[in-house]
Amino acid sequence: MCASPAVQAPNGTTKQRVQSVDALRGLALVGMLLVHFQYYVNDDSLWSQRINSAVDFLAVDRFYPLFAVLFGTGFTLQMMRWGERPGFVAMYLRRLMALMAFAVLLIGLAGYRVLESYAFWALPLLAIRRWSNRTLVVVILCCAFAHPLVEFATWQWEKRNVSFEESNARVEAELRYWPDATQQADRLRDEGKFRELVEFRLQKTFGQYLHWQYFVPGDPFLLFLVGVLAVRLRVFQEPLRYRKLLIAIIIGGSLAGIMSAIVGNVFHFDSLPSGRLGLAARRLTYAIFDERLQGMAYAAAILLWMAQSSLGERVCSYLSYPGRLSLTNYVVQVSILEIFFATSHPVIPLNRWGALVGVVVVFILQIAFSRWWISRYRFGPLEWLWRSMTLLRWVRLRREMSEGVAA
Repeated sequence: MCASPAVQAPNGTTKQRVQSVDALRGLALVGMLLVHFQYYVNDDSLWSQRINSAVDFLAVDRFYPLFAVLFGTGFTLQMMRWGERPGFVAMYLRRLMALMAFAVLLIGLAGYRVLESYAFWALPLLAIRRWSNRTLVVVILCCAFAHPLVEFATWQWEKRNVSFEESNARVEAELRYWPDATQQADRLRDEGKFRELVEFRLQKTFGQYLHWQYFVPGDPFLLFLVGVLAVRLRVFQEPLRYRKLLIAIIIGGSLAGIMSAIVGNVFHFDSLPSGRLGLAARRLTYAIFDERLQGMAYAAAILLWMAQSSLGERVCSYLSYPGRLSLTNYVVQVSILEIFFATSHPVIPLNRWGALVGVVVVFILQIAFSRWWISRYRFGPLEWLWRSMTLLRWVRLRREMSEGVAA
C-alpha cells in the first residue's frame, strides 16, 4: 500500500493521509479533463468521430461519479476527525457555504455546476453520519431507484389528471432544459454579453431549486454515501482485505458499462406512446445498467494494482500529487478550457487529436506544479482558502523545513 505523509489532526495528534484516496482523485481529474476537452472540439472527420465514440464509452459519465465518491470520502474523513468536537456542526455548515461560494463563481465564470450540487447534497450527510452501515446500504438502493420510481408515479398521476399531449410536452421541456440552456449560454458568450451570461447561468442553475424534482435524492448524494461506506469499511486503506469485492466490482462495473452503451439499441424507449413512461423506463434501465459502475471498476482496479505492484505504487505517487490539490486543479482545468477554447472563434482551434495532446500536456503540468507546491505548502491554494473560510481564521500555509522534507 502506498505510504502517505502525515497531517495534523485538530486534537494535535498525527493522522495519516490516505494516499490511495489522493491517487483516485488524480485519476478522476485526468478522466474528467479528457471528457471536458471533447466539449470544445470542432472537428467532424471520421477519426474525430471514432475518437469521440471511444471517449464516450471509456470516460463520459465514468469519472465524475468517482470524483463525487471521493468528495463524500473527504467529508466523511473530516467528520471522523472533527465530528465529536464542540462546534463541529457550525464549522461543517461554514465549509459547505464556502464551497457554495466557489460554486457560484465557477458557474458564473465557466458554467460548470458540479460544486453546487456537492455543496447542497453534502448537507444531509450531517443527519445520517451516525446511521449504521446496513441502513446506509438501504438508503443507497433507495437513491439508485428513486428517480425512476418518481417518474412512474408521475406517469400514473399525469394520465389521470392531464392530457396526453400536455404530459408529453412537459417531458420534452424537462429533457430540453439543459440543452436549451447550453445553447443560449453559448450564444450570449459568442455575442460578448458577459454580464447577461453570468446572470443566465446562475438563474438556470439555481432555478432548479424551484422544482420539487431537484430534491429527489440521487446523484451525487448516492455517491457520497458510497464514499462514506468505503471509509468506514477501510476499503481505501486495506484494499487487499476486500480483494474479492473489488474484483466483483471490476467485473460487474465493466459489464454494466458495456450494457449501458448498447441498451439504447435494445430497448426503444422513444417508441413508447407516452414520453413520461419512456423516460421512466429509460431511467429504470440505466439504474440497473449504470455506466457509473464502470468508473467504480476503474477505481477498484487501481486500488488493487497500487496494493500489489511496485509500478502501481509509483503511479499512485504521481497521481496523488494533483489529487491532493483536487479542488485547485479542477478549477484550473475548466478555466484553461474556457479561456483558450471557448466561443465560436477560440484562441486555439481544437481537433480531436489536439484535445488528446492537450489532456496529456495539461495533466503533466499539473503533476509537476502540484509536486512543487506540496513540497513547500501544506494545502493547495483553493484548499487553503476553503479551510481558512471554514475555520474563520487564516490557516498557516507554508510548511516548516522538516515538513517540506517529509513531503
